[in-house]
Amino acid sequence: MFKRALALGLLSLVAHAAMAAYSAEAFNNATIQIAGPRQGTNGKNFFNIEGEGNAENFRSWGAADFHGTDFNIGMPVNDVTDFKIVLTEANAAFTLPGTVKFWISTDTVNSIDPGTSPFVWQNDVTPDGAGNQLPTVFLGSGQFNTTGNANSGQVDAFPCTLSDQAKSILIDALNNGKDIRIVVTPDSTDPDFLNVAATFAGFSHNTYQGPTLEFEASMGSTTEILAPVNGAVSIGKSSSGGFGDTAVADGVSWRVCKFVVTSATSPIVRVRFDYTTTKTAPTAIDWAVTAKMVHSGTFKVQLLLSHDPNNPNNNAGYDVILPQTAINT
Repeated sequence: MFKRALALGLLSLVAHAAMAAYSAEAFNNATIQIAGPRQGTNGKNFFNIEGEGNAENFRSWGAADFHGTDFNIGMPVNDVTDFKIVLTEANAAFTLPGTVKFWISTDTVNSIDPGTSPFVWQNDVTPDGAGNQLPTVFLGSGQFNTTGNANSGQVDAFPCTLSDQAKSILIDALNNGKDIRIVVTPDSTDPDFLNVAATFAGFSHNTYQGPTLEFEASMGSTTEILAPVNGAVSIGKSSSGGFGDTAVADGVSWRVCKFVVTSATSPIVRVRFDYTTTKTAPTAIDWAVTAKMVHSGTFKVQLLLSHDPNNPNNNAGYDVILPQTAINT
């Protein structure tokens, strides 16, 4: 007969770097005209960019605001690639083709709503209409090709090449839950399209999706040391400590014994631990197990990971993550 005891140590869960696609729609947008943001429901239902060739009252640049938290990334971002600004056409009789430019701004504090916004259309400034009313970093440009009341519902995806500065602004917003402001302006350097009237759906449009950002992000690795939220002995008897003692590598263990062992090949003790992680998409689990032999003989430890959380005692629902490993001390 034998008397044996098992002491279990740490579990750490590691979320490694991974690339994934994310998108989110704007929560607000504005068409900024010479008198300020366009008023009424159409000021939010539509998102229009109109150049200096148009009547002065209709010249406009646009601003669209996004919550960094709406992308639901859940891990620290260390890089952003394949960045696109996606706009859905909502055209009218006055719609005309032309070039539009895209910018990102660090000013997400000043309002873009009618009555409270300081922003207006300004003539003969760069970026067109916006000038230096807010700081901007260039993202890229694209061609709007529709003339007249046609092609409504067409989705235009404008790819952008992020400079180091633009990428830094975007990553800071994603990692710290800040808002992101995208500015869209006409392009007066294109003399053939000074009267561009690019007409898109706003965030509150009844039919079409509003301004949307799409990109791929890679996340840095983060590690979380998990304390068990529950534990139980299925074979054996707890003789000292508790399952909470397995959460810290402090030399204090949960001692589980079986006083009568009729066969060295039979299960000595069996203990189950339940853990809950805050990681939304963990990619690796690392086990650190401490085992100590209380009496002489050979001791083996085996770890099994349940993939049947509704029935954790289902032996068929386990993967062996550590085969039987001898410990002689």
